[in-house]
Amino acid sequence: MISVQLVALVISDKIVYRLGSVRPNAERPLVTIASVRSNPETLKAVSQHGKKILSKIRDEIARNATVASSAAANEELKGTVIGALLRHGIIASGSEITVKTRNVYRIVQEVSEKFSRQTPKITVANAIVSNASATGISSTRSTVMITAGSLEDLSDEELEAVIGHELGHVKGHDPVILFAATSFEFLGRFFLWFPLLLYLGIFYFVLAFGAIFLIGKFLETRADTESAVMLGNPGALASALIKIGFRQLYREKYNPGTKLFDWFRFDPHPPPSISESLDCQDIRRNRNLSGIRF
Repeated sequence: MISVQLVALVISDKIVYRLGSVRPNAERPLVTIASVRSNPETLKAVSQHGKKILSKIRDEIARNATVASSAAANEELKGTVIGALLRHGIIASGSEITVKTRNVYRIVQEVSEKFSRQTPKITVANAIVSNASATGISSTRSTVMITAGSLEDLSDEELEAVIGHELGHVKGHDPVILFAATSFEFLGRFFLWFPLLLYLGIFYFVLAFGAIFLIGKFLETRADTESAVMLGNPGALASALIKIGFRQLYREKYNPGTKLFDWFRFDPHPPPSISESLDCQDIRRNRNLSGIRF
């Protein structure tokens, strides 16, 4: 089991790189996000045809569209999206479609230079949530995955802060540290403290995995600190983390006890409330919480 995990760790950058649907690089640095705001009619049409229809529409748009780098190109892309939707029985107007083009490669490259690191491979996942992740055993063998939601919701400064957080993981060799921690627990369970496992039973796994996730929380906090220090913009990082953890922050607003519980959850991330500097209601008013991205 450990050997399989080690192999997966070594090639994790290649695995994650292939998971994304768009892979910007120095030759093709731009990524265009087209988002269609949902309404009762579009949701009804999608439910009638099934969610698989969205993949067909995305493929059709990708075949016929180009990067929208000008106002005219934006309108052309909107027309392409409207036509693809109509061919599948979904009616949408231009006012319901938002087009945004980001120079993703430039942003990642500039952050990498501030970290004095080689620019990692970049892949974009077509997911509505705002998030990012990084994996790899070194700077030369690393991949940063960014979701389409991040490219639409986050400003350049916020996106830079999030990329800085992910490069902080790579710089600190956090994937290797977590692999070492889980391997140590697995081997020790059978060869060092097996009697403790027999004595505690299932409670042992609560303690063991709780300790591993606690290590993960410290690594996440360290990556936040790396981003804030290296980029010198902790406010942008706090703003980005609030947008990413909006739903959890909203729960914490009406149930303060969850703030303490979040430190003990089986989740490597610390409570997002430690980065809160904006009002949750303001974020809610300014976010597009429902829609279809292509």
